[in-house]
Amino acid sequence: MTNKLRNKASLLLRNKASLLLRNKASLLLRNKASLLLRNNHQVDLPIQLQILNISVNMARIGELMLKFGEGKSELIQKFLDQTESYLNDINEENVANPFKETLIRFNKEFRRFREDQILKDNKALWAERAITWADILQIRAKLA
Repeated sequence: MTNKLRNKASLLLRNKASLLLRNKASLLLRNKASLLLRNNHQVDLPIQLQILNISVNMARIGELMLKFGEGKSELIQKFLDQTESYLNDINEENVANPFKETLIRFNKEFRRFREDQILKDNKALWAERAITWADILQIRAKLA
């Protein structure tokens, strides 16, 4: 892949992540969901907002990786920890059947995602995976 093509792909991912974050932040503010969040737990929120919160975190992680690489590893780790806490708060019995398969796949991918080592060579791929899951979760949250 040429540098020019790599730069275009990186710019496209950054723009997509920024737009995704703005849309989700707006939705969360309108619903005043941030007032319900306590101690990294979100059990009081409707399942759709819980999924959207996870999606926002995945978009943040992807954007941080693209912009700063390993330079913001503490913040990335914070979002990973928070996302894991959010996933643990979701009671699968309360999730609608059309979304269960997505949740199961995301759980597996997220565990694998956390275990992967972030290197200079794979940071764009790592970020792309995070942003892709952010998109998938945002779109499918209404099915939850």
